[in-house]
Amino acid sequence: MEKIYLRIGGFNLLFKIHYTEQLFHMEKFVNMLKNDYGGFIDNGKLRADFIFHIHTMGRYILKKNKDKDTDGKNFDIRAFHINEKKRTLTMHNPPGSSDFEFMVSTVLDNFLIPQKKSFIIHGSGVSYKGKAYMFEGKSGAGKSTTAQMLRGLCDILADDSMIIRKINNKFHFFQNVLYEKNFNFKKGKESYLIDKVFFIRKADKCALVEIKNKNFILDKMLKQVFTYPGKIKMQFPVIAEFVNKTDFYYLYVRKDGKVFKNFFKKEILKA
Repeated sequence: MEKIYLRIGGFNLLFKIHYTEQLFHMEKFVNMLKNDYGGFIDNGKLRADFIFHIHTMGRYILKKNKDKDTDGKNFDIRAFHINEKKRTLTMHNPPGSSDFEFMVSTVLDNFLIPQKKSFIIHGSGVSYKGKAYMFEGKSGAGKSTTAQMLRGLCDILADDSMIIRKINNKFHFFQNVLYEKNFNFKKGKESYLIDKVFFIRKADKCALVEIKNKNFILDKMLKQVFTYPGKIKMQFPVIAEFVNKTDFYYLYVRKDGKVFKNFFKKEILKA
């Protein structure tokens, strides 16, 4: 058995690789972890928050289902089984990247994020000298374009989803393991202190305006949070605290890379 530790969103995930049969498929999975998600690999010194058992024994029947399939049989075939009490997930087929990300996101979204003063939110983000700057807005607002224009000045952290966690009374930004539409940037396990959050507005001239109405901000932020209906009540207090303790601004963006980059450097980074 091989052990691989991944640290995602500040959570420690232990993958126990059980080599039995179909070695080629298991080796392919291990290589995928190390090559495609290598930035999240950790040394395993901390206790695992969740354990993933990966086998190569074929799919199996998890439980009977009330809904009959086309053959009239009450079989519900699943790719993996979760034991919430033991904090384990068992999978009987080495997954590809999409199944792997679905498996991990299922655990994060249901069993780790809601319980640990955390939430996942839609948006893009960049970092500068260890601090994170988040861009919010409705679809088409220019979140991705804004982040892309800051290349060379800042490092891109996210282009779709961001993990936010409260640790030691400070809010930290973590990259998500999920595939993003502009995936031409490095991902890893590091955390970044969140400095400012911006709601993007397209404009002919760059400008920065502070938003002081926290109720307005909270309403906007709740619409961007990725969660399940039954989990939002559990996460609401930490989202509200994040809004109250963080500085929010309207960022009016001119679609001119040089002009905007100079504005961001001077007015926001103070560099």
